[in-house]
Amino acid sequence: MAQRPSGWRAPFRCPGYPPFAAAFAMSALGFALSSVVLAWVTLVVTTDPLAVGAIFAVRFVALLLFGIPAGVLADRVDRRSLIIAVSIGGAIVASLMALVAWSEGNLPLWVLLGGSFLLGILDAGRIAAATTYAFDLVGPLLATSGIAMANLLGQAMSIVGSLAGGYVLGRYGLVVALCLLSLSMVSSAVLLGLSRGHRRRTTAGPRPAAAGLRVSLTLLRRHRLLALLFLTVVMVEILGFSSITLLPVFARDVFAGGPDAYGTMNAVRSFGGVAGLVLIIGMGLRVTRGTALMVLDAAFGVALVLFAISPDFLVALLPLLLVGAAAASADSLSQSLMQRASTDAERGAAMGIWAFAIGFGPIGHIAAGAAAGQFGAVATQVVFGLALAVLSLLLLSQPLIRGLGTDRPSAGAALAPDNGPPPVT
Repeated sequence: MAQRPSGWRAPFRCPGYPPFAAAFAMSALGFALSSVVLAWVTLVVTTDPLAVGAIFAVRFVALLLFGIPAGVLADRVDRRSLIIAVSIGGAIVASLMALVAWSEGNLPLWVLLGGSFLLGILDAGRIAAATTYAFDLVGPLLATSGIAMANLLGQAMSIVGSLAGGYVLGRYGLVVALCLLSLSMVSSAVLLGLSRGHRRRTTAGPRPAAAGLRVSLTLLRRHRLLALLFLTVVMVEILGFSSITLLPVFARDVFAGGPDAYGTMNAVRSFGGVAGLVLIIGMGLRVTRGTALMVLDAAFGVALVLFAISPDFLVALLPLLLVGAAAASADSLSQSLMQRASTDAERGAAMGIWAFAIGFGPIGHIAAGAAAGQFGAVATQVVFGLALAVLSLLLLSQPLIRGLGTDRPSAGAALAPDNGPPPVT
C-alpha cells in the first residue's frame, strides 16, 4: 500500500503546480475585486438590495447555462490553455467596463448586469479547467490537498482583493478599481502562460476518450452518488453562499458602515476561509469523507445565524470567520469528492456539473435580496442559516453520504450506471 503524502509542501513538489497555484491566486484576487466593485456600485446606483442580488444572480445564471458545456470543453482541450484564455477574457471585460465608466461617469445597471453575466461565463471555464488541471498535476492521492492549497492561496488573495477593492473604490474611484481588476487577470494569464504545461497520468494505459455533451448531461442520472453531491452543492449555494448578497446590506443598513466596512467583512470572511483550508490541507485524505462535508455544511448554517444576530460590527466579525472557514472547506471537499467519484475521462464533466450546481445560486441571491427588502437582512439571514443547518443534518442520515470516504475508488474507476456509486475494489 503506497504511503499517503501529506503536508502543504507536497503539491508544490509536483511539476507545474507552483505556477498554476500562483495564477489561480491572481484570478481569485480578480474575483474578489469584481465582487466588491460590482456589488457596491449596484447598491449605490439603485439603493435596492434586490438589484445587488440580481448582479450576483446573472453571474451564476451563466454558470447554470455554461457549466456543463465548459466541463466537456475542459475534457477535450488543453486545460492550461483554457485557463489562460478565460483570464484574458476577464481582463477584456473589465477593461471595457472601465471605458464605459470613464465615458459615462458611472456604470448603468444594464452594463453591470451584462458585465457580471460575461464574467460568469468565464467563471464556468475557469472552474472546470482549474480544478481538473490541479488534479492532473498532483494526482489522486494529493487531490484534496492540492485543490485545497490552491483555494487557500485564492482565499489569501481574496483578502487582499476585498480590502483593495473597498479602498481603491472609495479613494480613487470606479475606473481605477476596474483597471486593477483587469491587471489582476492579465497577471494570472502571464504567470501560467510563461510556465511549461504538465500532466500527471491518473490511470494506466491510453487516456480514455472524453465524453461528449450528451453523455455528460446524463452523468447525474447514471451516477447516484454524483447526483447526491450535486444536490448538496445546490443546497449550500442557495442557502449559504446567498449570504454574499446580504453582506453590503449588513454593512450599510445594519452596522451603519461604508465601502471600507463592506471590504473588511469580505476580507474577514476570506481570512476564515484561509484558516479552514489550512485544516483541510493538514488532514488531506483523512477528512475527504461525506460525513465531514455534511458537518461543515451544518456549521456553515449555524455560523450564518450567529453572524445575523450579532449586536455590533466587531462582534459580527467572529462568526463571519467561521462562515468563511466552513464555506471554503466545504467547497474544496465537494470538488475533490466529485472528481474522485468520476472516471478520468469525465473529471472535467464532473467539475462542469459542480459549476452547473453553483448556477442555481441565483435562486438564493434573488430570494435573499427580495426577503431582505421585505423583512430585513437579519431575519432573512437567520432563516437561511437555520434551513442550511437542518437540511445538512438530514442529508447526513443518507447511507451514500455516510459511506462516502477514502475507501471509495479514485478517478479512473468505472462508473456504475443506475446502481449507485462504483463498487469498492
